[in-house]
Amino acid sequence: MSILKVNPAKIIYKDNLVDGLAYTAKMDKYYDLLGKFYNVLMMLFPTWKRWISSVLPHICGNRILEVSFGTGYLLEKCSTQFECHGLDYNESMVNRAQKRLDRKNLKAQLIRGNVESLPYDNDYFDCVINTMAMSGYPDGDRALDEIMRVLKPTGKLLLVDFDYPKDRNILGFAMADIMARSGDRLKDIENLLKSRNLNYSQKTVGGFGSVFFYIITK
Repeated sequence: MSILKVNPAKIIYKDNLVDGLAYTAKMDKYYDLLGKFYNVLMMLFPTWKRWISSVLPHICGNRILEVSFGTGYLLEKCSTQFECHGLDYNESMVNRAQKRLDRKNLKAQLIRGNVESLPYDNDYFDCVINTMAMSGYPDGDRALDEIMRVLKPTGKLLLVDFDYPKDRNILGFAMADIMARSGDRLKDIENLLKSRNLNYSQKTVGGFGSVFFYIITK
């Protein structure tokens, strides 16, 4: 085994939490703090913007939902062309994103809510965007099921998130491991998709192979 490859035994995914309320509350406080510096961090690390912007050329239809939108960087880009809706659990992020849109006189319907119980009808959206967020959910199965429920049969889910690199290179593993140690619960996203017989394509968009972009259809 190459010394530049991580031992497969070190690649471990955590099970869904039976009661995710405490974890969600903890992460909510974390994002209260992070929100104060989020825009500065995105300026200092422009690759983050590039990673999440991978979704922009692939948005389809008219009615768009972004789940866990943070400070609204992508909503700002999308709301000039689409009917945009956004849901985020963190109230400070909702407020920051709304102010961002208001400054540009842009419109989107933003609400505070939980991805595990989306307040939208079945088959409602043409496209759902979820970037750097799935790894922060206590139950990936519930989150994915809810997202797919509100997505039209002909729609797309555009998902970007961290995972361990396929080639187990040490730099990519280190980046994914940093996210895991910061509190995220990395998901085996491919397994989630395959277990639901969802169609998807994937590619790496950065992070030494640790940031993946999935285009997912029913």
